[in-house]
Amino acid sequence: MSMLLHPQKEKKEKSIPSKLAERKAKQARNKVFKKLAKKAMVATQKAAVKAIGMLIKFLITKLIAIGGILGAKVLLIFVCVVLVGVAITTVFSLGKGLEEPDDIEFYNHVVAEADKTVNMSLAEEVPYRVPEILLTSVSLVKLLQSEKDYDYTIISETASALAPHFERETFNAYTEKQVIVEDEELGIDEGEIIRTDNYVDMLTFVDAWNEWMDITYEEKLTQWNYQVEHTTRTMVQEVAYSWYEEEVISYSSEPVNYLLPNPIDSNGVPVYDRVLKHGTKEIEVEYKVKITTKTREKRIIETNRNHEEDYSRLDNILNSFGYGSEDKMFIDGQYQFANEESGNKYPVMNYLHWMEMRGIGDWRPGNGFIGTIIPGEGVPIEYMPYYQEAGETYGVNWYTLAAIHYHETSFSTHPTMISNVGAVGHYQFMPRTWLGWSFSGDPYNTVTRLGNIIGPIDITNVSLISQYRGYGRDGNGNGKADPWDLEDAVHTAAHYLASNGYSRDRYNAIRAYNHSDVYVRNILDTAEKYKLNATYIPDNPHAPYVTLGQVMYPTTGRITSGFGERWGRMHRGVDIGLGGRSGDIPIVAFAEGKVIESKYMNDFGNMVVIEHTLDGELYHSLYAHLQNRAVKIGDYVTMGSFLGYMGNTGSVQPTPSPSNPRAGTHLHFEIHRGGCWDLRTNVVDPLLFLPPLYRKDGDVFW
Repeated sequence: MSMLLHPQKEKKEKSIPSKLAERKAKQARNKVFKKLAKKAMVATQKAAVKAIGMLIKFLITKLIAIGGILGAKVLLIFVCVVLVGVAITTVFSLGKGLEEPDDIEFYNHVVAEADKTVNMSLAEEVPYRVPEILLTSVSLVKLLQSEKDYDYTIISETASALAPHFERETFNAYTEKQVIVEDEELGIDEGEIIRTDNYVDMLTFVDAWNEWMDITYEEKLTQWNYQVEHTTRTMVQEVAYSWYEEEVISYSSEPVNYLLPNPIDSNGVPVYDRVLKHGTKEIEVEYKVKITTKTREKRIIETNRNHEEDYSRLDNILNSFGYGSEDKMFIDGQYQFANEESGNKYPVMNYLHWMEMRGIGDWRPGNGFIGTIIPGEGVPIEYMPYYQEAGETYGVNWYTLAAIHYHETSFSTHPTMISNVGAVGHYQFMPRTWLGWSFSGDPYNTVTRLGNIIGPIDITNVSLISQYRGYGRDGNGNGKADPWDLEDAVHTAAHYLASNGYSRDRYNAIRAYNHSDVYVRNILDTAEKYKLNATYIPDNPHAPYVTLGQVMYPTTGRITSGFGERWGRMHRGVDIGLGGRSGDIPIVAFAEGKVIESKYMNDFGNMVVIEHTLDGELYHSLYAHLQNRAVKIGDYVTMGSFLGYMGNTGSVQPTPSPSNPRAGTHLHFEIHRGGCWDLRTNVVDPLLFLPPLYRKDGDVFW
């Protein structure tokens, strides 16, 4: 492989904003778009000044490069398209100024589909509802591409694909109660502890259209709570008592003095005698009682809420619709405009920033680095822009697309480019695969089991392709998806591979193209040859070079701390520092593999761990203190794939401060043999794996 430094490019490619402007200007001729635009602009006349202001703000912040590249006429058309798009999105998302029955019906459909994405009766789900302004923004791109008026299907499909996924865990938030009675008469009675169950479902995970969130809980049993009551009770007791009874002694005819204790008559003769008697009787007795009521409860306490922006699901559904980077930028802008018009009632959208951080912007998934790729012998250099643009859009390696092009039509040099079974065009698609297998024929067209179509139907019609769910894609934005147009064919091939899981399983995605294991092996062998024979010229002067073999350097910079003993303890990796450089320093995967960790840790800050198989042996590589993380768990990365920028997150020395925010910026890089990155006993010196260091200006750099 030829390793060049950083020469000036002779011809600069058009920027994404430039391509966006030209494509949307072409699509502005759509008569349906014009019809809806008229309705929308009439309905939003009062908001026109505000919309223009938002548009200017967007152009300044997002599309500053347009004016210097496009002609005034194309730029003016593009501005009008964006402005009208703002109006359409606002009207059909917010329902402002609608009068026609079909307009109201479409608006109600958008709102209903948005509402169906969550259970609107559950307050915890409502914040994750898919916004209607997003659904309308997505459908607007399709409107620009076709002659179809209201596309109910794309609204429903988008809402269904983006509906949040909720996971819940059931906890028992029970209460316990015990009553203790201390009775002066009966003693102490410790009652049974009675538990009352209360099962609750707690939200533990949310996968929404713009983020994912992981929530953890702790079950904690509270201390006993005591409530004491003092009272009295009564009881019946039998007690002994004495009394006097009178007994008649004599009957006297004389007057009797009854005032005396023992009455006597006038002659002094006793009449009665009081006799003391003894016996028992029942009485009510009052005594004290102490009642203690003990209660406690199992509480479910949220302990951590791990949140991260993630637009993967949105990106996947847009890819399935054949939307490219230009369309995605357009959707992002439309959403922001409509959200501002609504008073920012919807979540903030950072889709473009997310794409840039994940390598879908400047860092191309198909390339793994920022820069120019000059193909080696055998690959026509004039086709590279097609391979790279399609690879960027759908996440397919450029060299895979080149290899398929070679094996299908020898880089479009086949005499007829029609196979003996009827596959057509530069990439040899069966007509029904291109148009859509749901097309089963009509009175004018006959279909075959192999996928041929015999008849006059126009398989380049993007509306029919959308209707029949075909794979055909309009790669150059001319309104047609033509298998005989190379740019369209490359984009369609990339879309087909992506739809068949290329990012997860390259082998079976390629096998879906031809259904032959021999074919797959030939493609992979050729693709590897094209990859290794190409020359890679980084745009960023700090980007590491792509090298021959299985591994490469993860970044550039001076080694500030090596592997081994440091400060009285083991330093389990190597540190590569900023070295006084300015700007962002890219960190890339040192070998092909799968991301198994992407998170923030107190010591490591933003860190990424990748699992590799090198010469049949398992390894884990760890990248710590990153400024950001451009990959997530489960992502497949190639050697040189962008992981993030060098940073100083976590525990670093010296500590960053307001006066020196980049203090401590470096990459901490570890390699663990046998996997298990969190073990301390299996680390190996990363320098043992990498080619010799090279020198620049007297300093050792990676």
